[in-house]
Amino acid sequence: MLPSSVSRSAARLSSSGSSFITCATGSSCGASHTRGTGRWLTSTQTCSARRTRGPSGNQFFSFPQATYAYMKAAYLSMLTKDDCLTFGESALTLFRQVPALKQKIAGKSLPTEKFAIRKARRYLAENPIPLPAPPLEMMYIWNGYTVIGKHKDLTEGMLKTLDEAQAKLDSSPRTEFSIDDQCLLSLLKGLCLKHLGHQEEAEHYFTLVLCNETQIKYDHYLVPNALLEHGLLCLEQGRKDEAIKLLEAAKQNYKNYSMESRTHFRIQAALHKAKGTGENGVHVPSSP
Repeated sequence: MLPSSVSRSAARLSSSGSSFITCATGSSCGASHTRGTGRWLTSTQTCSARRTRGPSGNQFFSFPQATYAYMKAAYLSMLTKDDCLTFGESALTLFRQVPALKQKIAGKSLPTEKFAIRKARRYLAENPIPLPAPPLEMMYIWNGYTVIGKHKDLTEGMLKTLDEAQAKLDSSPRTEFSIDDQCLLSLLKGLCLKHLGHQEEAEHYFTLVLCNETQIKYDHYLVPNALLEHGLLCLEQGRKDEAIKLLEAAKQNYKNYSMESRTHFRIQAALHKAKGTGENGVHVPSSP
């Protein structure tokens, strides 16, 4: 269990006029969000306590029930057991409720809901192996690193949280999830290092995911996304040919993985930029 200090800082992004999700429901709730000094997590727990009665209640706002329950469990899983008592629910109980909360809109489930349900299934085991940093993973799914990465203190706090998760993973017995968890942490650490200006280290972590591709058992979405992030890094450095090669590999070589449409949209946007092609097919200069 990561230390309770994880919950004490907030990611209120007021200085630039931009904003990220202010609570687990994705909208403003009137709770107090203040910038911390060493950690990244928002005061989501305060928000969720004000805005919902849990999966059995009726006050779900922006998110489908499965996604909301997963996110609340994800944040609680980063706290100590004593801190969780404040909210009257345990992360394990909430994680186990997620699959039963699946909903369909026009006969289909939302991609984020399917992702949350798949991740939560790990907790259905009698002795579940916890996810390494589920809120940080969901932040990536929602492109949160692009926003948080503009704030050095918050990015450093996230990196510290990931380092703690890495230390815990290294000290735990090896399981069927170990490689997947390692690759997830590598991808997220690479993103943090990229935004902190440590590009060589970031590239190392993106490459580490690719080196372990054949050993990944469940989180197959990590490989095309590592290629995508590596390609974007190369593009920022002006290495266009290498960037295009990585992006094309991500686009052409991987199918049927979680959040595929989201990843393909980002790949296509990056390819347009790399090739200097505008929306109407007009050649335009590409900025790194």
